[in-house]
Amino acid sequence: MDKKIKTALVVLIVAACATAVSVIIEDRSIHTPDNFSEILHSTIENGYVEETDNTTSQVESYAKNLTTNSIYDIVELEKNQTIEFAAGSTAIVTIGHATAICLNDNLVDITMGGVLEDGMEIMHNHLYVVQTEGTGLTAKDRVRVLIKGGYQINTGKE
Repeated sequence: MDKKIKTALVVLIVAACATAVSVIIEDRSIHTPDNFSEILHSTIENGYVEETDNTTSQVESYAKNLTTNSIYDIVELEKNQTIEFAAGSTAIVTIGHATAICLNDNLVDITMGGVLEDGMEIMHNHLYVVQTEGTGLTAKDRVRVLIKGGYQINTGKE
């Protein structure tokens, strides 16, 4: 048998085994009660899970994991508010206009593969990574930001 055919067969067998294992793992993780969506809807309010009489411990645990493991915080800023990020945080501006605040280091634009300097315009739907504390943004109008990591909002009224 040709060496290329043997190699292709080995790759095919490994891929089939990996797919089988993945399907088995997925099948084990899907088991939820039949009325799960009804129970989940009744237990989540304002982004937090509250204990109610109609939940089982399994469903309550699953619902808590859904809300506490969310990837990004959604933050709304009004005009002239600023936000300062913790080092290592990531941010995505989805609505509004904002400019970068870069006191120590530049704000890294992962989407473009570049950096923003202090005062430069933040682009919509770009992923920004914060290198050091003191880096943030200023809202020029109402702004929505998705944030993963630490942050502090300055209202400008202090």
